[in-house]
Amino acid sequence: MSVLEGKKPENVLKFFEEIASIPHGSGNVEQISDYLVKFANDRKLKCRQDEKKNVIIWKRWHKGLREFKACYLQGHMDMVAVKNK
Repeated sequence: MSVLEGKKPENVLKFFEEIASIPHGSGNVEQISDYLVKFANDRKLKCRQDEKKNVIIWKRWHKGLREFKACYLQGHMDMVAVKNK
């Protein structure tokens, strides 16, 4: 049983929990990068992963939003790992 099971919105929190379970400290992005590529491929989204494991995923607009040229979201895949005493 997941610690987030039953919380809302479940569809978003499911992905958050999957991502949180993947080690992705600074300099260790291969697994999270591959997860994102699989996420895109499973949904038949256009995707590109470069040699440094950066990932770009494209998603087409819904019919009601075609007046917009593009929307860009950017984020980091790695996180700063801090060791507590």
